[in-house]
Amino acid sequence: MKRAVPLTPVQRMALDSQRNIAVTASAGAGKTATLVERYIELLRQHPEIGVRQVLAITFTQKAAAEMRERIARRLTDALDQELPEPERQRLRQIREDLPAARISTIHAFCAALLREYPIEADVDPAFAVLEGVDAAQLRQQAVRQTLESLARAHDTDPDKEALRRTLAEWPRRYLEQVLEYLLEKKHLARTWCRRYAEQSPDQILSDWRGMQQAACVPACQALLNDTQFTAMLAELAALSPLTDERDSAVERLNPLRDSMRRLGQAPSPDEAIEILPRLAEGLLTNGKPLSGSRLGKKSNWEEATLTRVRELVPALGRYLAPHADLLSLELSAADERAAAVLPALSRVFFKVDARYENSKGNGSMLDMDDLLEKTHQLIAADADIRHRLAQHYRFALIDEFQDTDPLQWKIIRTLTSPDGQMDCDKLFIVGDPKQSIYSFRAAD
Repeated sequence: MKRAVPLTPVQRMALDSQRNIAVTASAGAGKTATLVERYIELLRQHPEIGVRQVLAITFTQKAAAEMRERIARRLTDALDQELPEPERQRLRQIREDLPAARISTIHAFCAALLREYPIEADVDPAFAVLEGVDAAQLRQQAVRQTLESLARAHDTDPDKEALRRTLAEWPRRYLEQVLEYLLEKKHLARTWCRRYAEQSPDQILSDWRGMQQAACVPACQALLNDTQFTAMLAELAALSPLTDERDSAVERLNPLRDSMRRLGQAPSPDEAIEILPRLAEGLLTNGKPLSGSRLGKKSNWEEATLTRVRELVPALGRYLAPHADLLSLELSAADERAAAVLPALSRVFFKVDARYENSKGNGSMLDMDDLLEKTHQLIAADADIRHRLAQHYRFALIDEFQDTDPLQWKIIRTLTSPDGQMDCDKLFIVGDPKQSIYSFRAAD
């Protein structure tokens, strides 16, 4: 099957159906085109399966429709070529069956699965999907009715006291917006609010510091394992001015010399977590590398030394900049205020959440989070269904993987690894880690 535009060597590797593959590249690099080729190749190479047995997931309805259209167009182009008759028949069959293909958003897939197993999932078989404006209005109604109810409660009611404490920190309209947002992301909000409802502000801040440090470890390890980075640090630490007169380069580097030397002495992970944030603070401005062009006075330095300082400072900054957020470990005053109000906010959220769930009619309406949660509960709890689905969906292809949140990934992982061990050829994912349009969904 000839292609109008030949595949690159890397794209050809991505068509290997004998192994799991992850393709990461920037926008416009042909990731989705590669996925389309992979989809068709899987069906060509495995004539024993049909389009219903290849699961293709993307993250908007528009993208799903476009993917289906691109596959159809690619098949039509192929059928215009000279082909052996068996291959022609196979491609024609794929094209005819394409309307039944499992190409959809993760939410549409989950909705179909719940309707297939309503008793096991404990849902109304005729449930309506609550989304868009309707979902937003119901969340808003639940928030406002709950706040009005708490305002009328007796002064000794602990939930009313929780409301009073949150309103002491935030205006009512802002509180409403926060609660509506938490409802929209309730599978995450429930976890966090259960965690913080009974903690003190100091415990919460300590918890956050621990999470920040844990998140920082991979970045620190990557930097310390980079021999070019550590060599440049050692070189910069050894460069000195001719005089003690202070200038911009001296003022910038002197406080960092000890940190640079310690990093060159194979520090422990805990030491690296302590040192690298200070180094990032000195070599970055607003998370971006410093410009070295104006560092230092020529009268204070040998010309070659100053030239090298001006090269090394921005070069090291370019190593640190991608990790700037993780290396910024100081909690702000805003973090402290948030920690102070979180226990009370959690209590109020649970009251709002209960009213919202009740307003959905005991399962007759499911919102986007419900679809994900109930699907995960279904396949995690029922081994028979889990194995049945894993056997049915021979391959899974995930487009725009950077937009996958943890719960969505749990669903995909469970479907492709029913016993906890993924088959070597089951999964194909494509994405751009620099372009997460759904970061507000807590995409990873």
